[in-house]
Amino acid sequence: MRVRERQREERTMDQQFEKAVADFVSSFELVFDNGWEFTQSVLQEPEQYISDGCTFIQPNVQDESNNWANRGHLLNWYRRLKVLLDASRG
Repeated sequence: MRVRERQREERTMDQQFEKAVADFVSSFELVFDNGWEFTQSVLQEPEQYISDGCTFIQPNVQDESNNWANRGHLLNWYRRLKVLLDASRG
């Protein structure tokens, strides 16, 4: 019974990982391909979207999706993927 439970858990983790990868890639494309013109304009003057001394991935702003929903989704899926990767490494 334990072997089956473990196999079921592994399949569930694999499915979660695959979904997280697919969602991250989709969000990445929205920010850096489909929405590239907007992304470029933001990166030229990022003060509203990235706090001073912070980064794109850790912007330290109150609302990461404010006027840029695709970036908020990208960051959420990036963080979800990181959690799954860290969990898989034990």
